[in-house]
This record gives sequence, structure tokens and C-alpha cells, in this order.
Amino acid sequence: MTFDDDMMRLNLTVGVQTVRCKALGFEWPPPMRIYLDEGSIREAVDEDNSTFVLHQVSISQITDEERAGMSHVVRGAEYDYQPSEMIA
Repeated sequence: MTFDDDMMRLNLTVGVQTVRCKALGFEWPPPMRIYLDEGSIREAVDEDNSTFVLHQVSISQITDEERAGMSHVVRGAEYDYQPSEMIA
């Protein structure tokens, strides 16, 4: 289940952007890798140019059931660029 305030923090080369998952068209949990290019964003696939791929480096461990009972909590996932040598 995706809540309206589930967030994604994107550590971009031009600065940090925090955006709601729904605004980017993603459900919770968001994908492990996302592809950014020319103003579009989507789940990354193996064929994508790795220069434009952000990798999930952390994610909230709060379940849907736990989150439903919390009024002052948001879940988030953080993304960063990683050299291709670091990709498992």
C-alpha cells in the first residue's frame, strides 16, 4: 500500500530532491534502481546507461500495517549514484 506521504530522497549531482512516491508514479516500496533522463523517471533496467541510474541506499522498514496506525510518521527511501563496480 502506498500512502500519500511516502517519500523518495534523490541525491542528485545538482542537489538533493525529496519527492512523494506517488508524484513520481511509484508505489511503495519503490524500486531498487531508478533511471533519470531528459525529465523522465522510471524503474531502471539492465540495458540503461548506468550514468543515469540512482540506486536505493536505504529504505524505511515500517510495514503498511504499522504505518496505518501512525499519524506523524512518513516512510522514505534514499537514492544515490554508485560506480558500476559497486553494483552487486
